[in-house]
Amino acid sequence: MEGSALANAVEADEAVLAVENLSVDVKSDRRTLSIVRDVSFTVGRGETVGLVGESGCGKTMTSLAIMQLLPRQARIAQGSVRLGGQDLTSLPRRTLEDIRGQEIAMIFQDAMRSLNPAFTVGDQIGDVMRRHKGLRRAAARKRAIELLDYVGIPRAAQRIDDYPHMFSGGMAQRVMIASAISCEPKVLIADEPTTALDVTIQSQVLRLLRRFQLELGLGLVFITHDLGVVAEVCDRVAVMYAGQIVEQGEVVELFERPQHPYTAGLLGLLPLEGRKSADLVPIPGTVPMPSEWPAGCRFAPRCPHVEEGRCAAGPVPLEQLRVGRTVRCVRHEELALEGVAR
Repeated sequence: MEGSALANAVEADEAVLAVENLSVDVKSDRRTLSIVRDVSFTVGRGETVGLVGESGCGKTMTSLAIMQLLPRQARIAQGSVRLGGQDLTSLPRRTLEDIRGQEIAMIFQDAMRSLNPAFTVGDQIGDVMRRHKGLRRAAARKRAIELLDYVGIPRAAQRIDDYPHMFSGGMAQRVMIASAISCEPKVLIADEPTTALDVTIQSQVLRLLRRFQLELGLGLVFITHDLGVVAEVCDRVAVMYAGQIVEQGEVVELFERPQHPYTAGLLGLLPLEGRKSADLVPIPGTVPMPSEWPAGCRFAPRCPHVEEGRCAAGPVPLEQLRVGRTVRCVRHEELALEGVAR
């Protein structure tokens, strides 16, 4: 079975989160487009798994499918999302509402847009705990202050009554993190949590997430377009392109020995010490729209190693090289792709 969870380093029955053969369809202009196809990965307790790729590769849609928060025009076409043995795709809405926020939580890309401007940050954090933990208002407020202090908000007892617009982007992201971890979920999904933050604040947020993961033992799915961030926080990584996972493996091995030309292209853009800007080679073109995906290898139109006939012959399967190491490339055995030292 393509993309089987057996291809992952953490077996499905040992994982806190197991995504298997997940596919998402979207209705558009009287057509149905497949925008995520056969995505599989697992996350173990205390483990960070990165989903990496350019914008339009399907990372956010995959995370929304896991959370069962897909937009109205989208639906899960096939696959399963198991959280502690429960398949979230088969649960009624009321049960999902009990699980979201308590057992699985998500940090969205833009904190300023995700926080409700009409309510104080204390109310928004407290409401989560009142809903899932049954805390009374006073107890929820006290715990919210503790959480704001925990994530590094100065003068938390005073700032709890502030509104989102009164926080900087970095501080608002910390509020989002406080809300997400308030019920100590088993799994946390962080969707580009450092986007639009300067380098210093980005580093602080990453250290914060790593600290929580170690202290709470939660499984973390970290979504990003930046392999530099992956190197800093992730244990394993799944590289996505045009709605598919094209390569998956442990971070160290994948950085040193990439097997897919797209992964090698992303690594070639990392601004490493000693690497001059002239040495950075951009990947030509852009990620195609789902309606324009080739019948064969979806990366073929941008690939410097494309071989006519072979790469376009038909859909390329995800090949398991060994446990935890997969690649979707018909030429991976003959290509000597360059990685980077970590």
